[in-house]
Amino acid sequence: MTFDALRRKILQLDEANDSSKRSYLRAGAIMMSNDLRANIVKRIGPVPGVEIGDIFYFRIEMFLVGLHAQIMGGIDYMLPRLSDMDETLAISIVSAGGYENDEGDTNILIYTGQGGGCSSKYDKNQVVDQKLERGNLALERSLHRGNLVRVIRSAKDMNLINGRIYIYDGLYKIQETWVEKAKAGNNVFKYKLFREPEQPEGIAVWKNTEKWKANPSSRGGVILPDISSATAGESL
Repeated sequence: MTFDALRRKILQLDEANDSSKRSYLRAGAIMMSNDLRANIVKRIGPVPGVEIGDIFYFRIEMFLVGLHAQIMGGIDYMLPRLSDMDETLAISIVSAGGYENDEGDTNILIYTGQGGGCSSKYDKNQVVDQKLERGNLALERSLHRGNLVRVIRSAKDMNLINGRIYIYDGLYKIQETWVEKAKAGNNVFKYKLFREPEQPEGIAVWKNTEKWKANPSSRGGVILPDISSATAGESL
């Protein structure tokens, strides 16, 4: 609430002063400078105060509540405390929507590693492979360690300022990894994650809602076959 109140106030001032700086970035900067953050210490697993299905409109909101501490990066990782390990583990990922689901199963996520692509913005023909370092290496280690990884899925919403929302989808485990060729021709890392069972629905609710909005008849199950109870002379 504090973040959104600040953002709205700054937006009002920006409109009055014809300022072009993004209000949500300024609101986030004010909160950080005043230590208005929660769950500052990184952790593996659930984050206190954040529920599955919670929606975030800006990435900086996830940073402020401690869900995902990388404002720009898609992979967050940490060195476990009170452990004899000196290896970083992945603790959360943000799927930008460029993922593939096996047969539309929202409990499975195919995630592409970070880095690689065009080596120069001036030469699109020169591409570089992704490297097994930083976030990619942390995901690889999490596969072998079997630790839980928080997954935030993004979805398009053109009614919003940035055209996208972020939905906390719960805890996953990495089950498989491989390397494949991207469309640009470079090698990229792929990670297959499975959602932990017996969790509340997250992105599935959003996807079903969007499907029902586009095609109301696709909604299965009938609660009341005739809302008029036959008083209208025909079923309603």
